[in-house]
Amino acid sequence: MSGFGRFIAFSCAARHGSFARAGRELALTPSTVAKRISSLESELGVKLFHRTTRQVQLTADGEVLHARCEKILADIGELEHLAAVQTLNRAVN
Repeated sequence: MSGFGRFIAFSCAARHGSFARAGRELALTPSTVAKRISSLESELGVKLFHRTTRQVQLTADGEVLHARCEKILADIGELEHLAAVQTLNRAVN
């Protein structure tokens, strides 16, 4: 599992407060989302969520990581948009 996929799963679960909702958005099972996040927690050596049977809530470390992930993902989205515009401009010219 690439690191990037784990960060996407983490960010999505943080945004929704739910592994199940993150799984639906990412077309993954909640179990797969949980495994990716557990792998990320193990690698980083921090707990990112407080887990209950009904919801997940970010820890202080999770909040810091989530804010950074959201910025990076937004930057990637902007890069994708710029690349698409450049490709379109070349096709037109």
